[in-house]
Amino acid sequence: MSAANLKVSHAKELLKRIGGRGCVVLVFDDDQFAVAEWGRDRIECARLKKLVDAIHDKLVAGDLPAP
Repeated sequence: MSAANLKVSHAKELLKRIGGRGCVVLVFDDDQFAVAEWGRDRIECARLKKLVDAIHDKLVAGDLPAP
């Protein structure tokens, strides 16, 4: 899977299979990355969105090293 192909449905399916209250999926492909999240309810989705936004911003700024 390339970063461009990541969909929210991938995070949803992973959470369904594994369980838990939320799931964040990161895909790295050369110099690109993608992130998707899914929470078990709207509150969890909102919490995960904040986390995903922070991860995105740190990666773009170079404050988090990408593999």
